[in-house]
Amino acid sequence: MLINRLLEYTKFADAEPIKEIIDFKALIQEVFAELLLVCTHRDRVELHFKEELPVILGDHILMKQVITNIISNSLKFTRNKETAIMEVGYFIKNDEDIFYIKDNGVGFDMKFSENLFELFQRMHSQNDFEGSGLGLAIVKKIIPKFGGRVWIEGEVGKGACTYFTIGHENILK
Repeated sequence: MLINRLLEYTKFADAEPIKEIIDFKALIQEVFAELLLVCTHRDRVELHFKEELPVILGDHILMKQVITNIISNSLKFTRNKETAIMEVGYFIKNDEDIFYIKDNGVGFDMKFSENLFELFQRMHSQNDFEGSGLGLAIVKKIIPKFGGRVWIEGEVGKGACTYFTIGHENILK
């Protein structure tokens, strides 16, 4: 599995994006539905859109990978919740187009937030939560291809929120 994830990382790191019109809300709904098929707590998961999401210009495959990695983390870290809630939104701040995916999962200590985007970095043991520690590293490689940046905020026991921007020129509205 680790070798496959490393190959995936290399593939996405080197990929040149193909710009196409993407209905971002539809893409998120598609990824969510696909991930729920293999989710052990799918009957206790809710997805909420807090704001309308714009149509974007981006590479469908790369953006799908970004959303897949973020939502799969949210599903993984909310599996022990009575009701797992994922909130998706969008806002503009300081002339940046900011998207977010927030969950009510186990969260993490913010002093480790930057480490989460490095290869093989994990906040929880393999025994508690499966994973390779490559998902957010892949996200960090893809988002700059669209003129953006990514960061994460969280609090132990209260969940996490992954934010990312996409360059203004790639927002079609």
